[in-house]
Amino acid sequence: GADGHTAVRYRLKDIVDGIGHECLQGSGLIANATSSAYRDIFTLSYVTGRAMGIGAYIARLSARVVQHADAPIVMTNFTSINKALGRDIYVNNKQMGSPKVMHSNGVTHMVVRDDLSGVGCILNWLSYIPAKKGSPLPFRPTADPVERPLQFFPPRAPYDPRQMLEDFFDCDSFTETMAEWGKTVVTGRARLGGLPI
Repeated sequence: GADGHTAVRYRLKDIVDGIGHECLQGSGLIANATSSAYRDIFTLSYVTGRAMGIGAYIARLSARVVQHADAPIVMTNFTSINKALGRDIYVNNKQMGSPKVMHSNGVTHMVVRDDLSGVGCILNWLSYIPAKKGSPLPFRPTADPVERPLQFFPPRAPYDPRQMLEDFFDCDSFTETMAEWGKTVVTGRARLGGLPI
């Protein structure tokens, strides 16, 4: 080498019992378990880094997806898609699976800028879910009286229904989900009298 030392080089002669098969088998088991759980329990995937192939598939098998703003969800990379199409359409994976794409097509329910916000989003979502299937909904005490008069009155012209939802439900309890999907539909979670809706 340049420093006067001789570099030692090893030659790979054989690979014995690689983990490719075990990895694929494990991924299949995870996909099967996630698919089965979808019917029985609360499922949520947080995509905090690039989810590709089976990772993207498993994320989509969850009933809810929270996606980090810098984490694409793609089944295969952009170069493979370009080859299949016979021309260069995509220049990176974000063009195919960024939150802009996945949120607007209904795959992603919420987009977060950092992991702390992601964990906060998940904890907030869990606060609406009973501890066990069939258990009572979790009550959260509120200082906002159910009997208070509403301040919002719908005008005779088009309006943003979020204003009505913010006024109708417990103060600061409405959390919108799928904000970029179906722009004429507003979905989310809220509390009324401390109970999840």
